[in-house]
Amino acid sequence: MEERDDISLVSTVSSVGEDDNYLSEPTYNNLDPLWARRHGFGPDDPLDIDTFSEEFDLRMRFGRGPSSTCSTIPRPTFSTTIGSSNQALTQPSLQRPGSAAPHLQMIHGPPQALRSSDLIDVRRSDLVDGLRNHFDPMSQSQISESNTGSTLSVSASIHSTLSAGTLTDLENFAASNLNIQKKGLFRKKMSLKDVLSWTAESISKPLTFVNEKNLKKEAVAVFKLVQIYMSDRKAKVGMTINSVAQDIVDAGYANSLLRDEIYIQLCKQCSENPRRESLRRGWELLAICLAFFPPSDTFFPYLLSFIQKHRDPNLDFPDGGRWPIHVQISHYAGICNKRLERIGIGGRLSPKKPTLEDIDQSRLQIFRPSMFGGTLQEILDIQKDRFPSRRLPWILTTLTDQIISLNGLATEGIFRIPADFDEVTSVKCRFDQWESSSPTDAHVPAGLLKQWLRELYIPLIPDAASYNDAIAVGEDVELAVSLVMKLPELHRVILTYLIRFLQMFTAQDVVSVTKMDASNLSMVFAPNFMRCPSKDPLTIMENTRKEMAFVKTLIGGLDTAGMEGVL
Repeated sequence: MEERDDISLVSTVSSVGEDDNYLSEPTYNNLDPLWARRHGFGPDDPLDIDTFSEEFDLRMRFGRGPSSTCSTIPRPTFSTTIGSSNQALTQPSLQRPGSAAPHLQMIHGPPQALRSSDLIDVRRSDLVDGLRNHFDPMSQSQISESNTGSTLSVSASIHSTLSAGTLTDLENFAASNLNIQKKGLFRKKMSLKDVLSWTAESISKPLTFVNEKNLKKEAVAVFKLVQIYMSDRKAKVGMTINSVAQDIVDAGYANSLLRDEIYIQLCKQCSENPRRESLRRGWELLAICLAFFPPSDTFFPYLLSFIQKHRDPNLDFPDGGRWPIHVQISHYAGICNKRLERIGIGGRLSPKKPTLEDIDQSRLQIFRPSMFGGTLQEILDIQKDRFPSRRLPWILTTLTDQIISLNGLATEGIFRIPADFDEVTSVKCRFDQWESSSPTDAHVPAGLLKQWLRELYIPLIPDAASYNDAIAVGEDVELAVSLVMKLPELHRVILTYLIRFLQMFTAQDVVSVTKMDASNLSMVFAPNFMRCPSKDPLTIMENTRKEMAFVKTLIGGLDTAGMEGVL
């Protein structure tokens, strides 16, 4: 039997049902070894997926006109010598943005003019070198450019591909986690570069492995939502930009198996995107998603590398939204980088189901930093232009002043009775715009004060060592005071200020009205001052009383006279 010279020789993956066959394609690491050996790839020479794809491109182009093409990627001009002839083969074409290596675009003339083995050897060498420069952020060409200053440009911001440091890392991740995608009338298998590049078309199956059939359909539906958000697809009646983003985030929050799929879809649509507004919205959506759910631990370093590739600290300008697109992308990448580090591996944040208001705020805070959710130092940095000499956050002193001015010392259940949710949300948004509103009652600033403390990225008791010392204090005032003195200065000053504020509510005449003595105050504020580092519910429950005892001891025994007049 004559050996088939057919690139469709692939290992198949068993399918559950006939209707599900198209969702169980072989992956890039399942390509038939016979085809690989026949095209010069030995057991120690990894299969080059681009060569695989371009070999099929080459066959389909023979006999076509100069304008014919089967590839969605423009190839750079290529010039080389084949075999014994000294004739250079050249073909003008568009330079692929960010590409550092030549690729064969088209060959004119009859196919018999070339020996296929010679052609493949030359093309394979150039392709591998080119891909290494193209995908490896630490390649020599990029390092040499970085020494001369900023390497970000409009084309660099539009062109990007997943990378975790080397071409091998990318191939390993893609081969193990990406489905083979097909396109065109002949269902040609797409190269990794095509799979990870922007498209105006929908996808017929998930980019990653998704085993459950309902999740496969949801992954395809999410991609359409991504295109709608990025203005690459028309929205349905009733959709808003916030509702579309919420549907995408809800899918990632509810289904951990879809999280990598969503992030890879976003990386794909932010790579080689020719539309600037679409590109900007793609990065905006990536930043929104990173505020609510993380990628898997496996994909974390790849996503982090993708983001950092587009970040240039030299382009951190104020009012970044008014600058050219490459400056905006660098700013988006900086926000994505911070959010990923805080919700990903080693971060303190947990996945969160968002409301429409949360979605809106997460987008607004990309270019307008919030006083909520950051570190204490970040909050002081936000206000340093307005209040350069303040030692305390403006929002903290404003909220405590409002509680007192709204008769909080004579309000029953202060700090315990919840405030109106909509009013708290409205006042919170105004604070981010430096507007000090007038709440209807003391419960509103009281609730917002607790929320501000609760949302601090690093709590007042900042680390596990301090936490363990705090829960061991009990009623020992000296130990409690000693612990406070050991805290970082900013944490110590703010904690002392808050304890002084709470001591005002422990006077007997005040307690008789508010019904909030030191025990009740410690019950309310302990979970806002400190966070148990353990995830074990039993440990958290056991430590609750110890946390309350520490705060109660501070309220009763910490000398706060030194905070008088401090702002």
